[in-house]
Amino acid sequence: MNRNIRVSVILLKDNKLLLVNMRRKNSSIYVLPGGGLELGESIFEAGAREVKEETNLNVKNLKIVYLKELYTHTDESMDIILYGEIASGELKKGYDPEHGDNQKLYDVFWIDIEKLPSLNFHPKQLVTYLKKDLENKFSIGVRHLGRFEYPER
Repeated sequence: MNRNIRVSVILLKDNKLLLVNMRRKNSSIYVLPGGGLELGESIFEAGAREVKEETNLNVKNLKIVYLKELYTHTDESMDIILYGEIASGELKKGYDPEHGDNQKLYDVFWIDIEKLPSLNFHPKQLVTYLKKDLENKFSIGVRHLGRFEYPER
């Protein structure tokens, strides 16, 4: 059995959420900037590295706000979602080094949170919780989004 940890980061600017558009096969998926934890890395280092690679932004003050579990018949995965602030940098589309010349990262952009339901956005559970949790400054602490079979339906 394989066990994986994925880290992503919630970033806001002028009340808009930063998203990454990934193209896979014949579909488009919208996600928070993030990716896999590398050997020897903390989750905060991974979050900062992934944001820098994909968006050219540097982040600070990262904290854990959501956890989500995924599984298949051969794999277990934990998604750790952080909330952070932009420290520096200008937004521009970066790259995903895990995919080399076969880039899946198509675009990076800011979007109104209210528009998330109209996108193929993952993790889907954030559509329900994110706006209210932001308004409450994540006062409930870390929210467990659940355990789901992958791919989610």
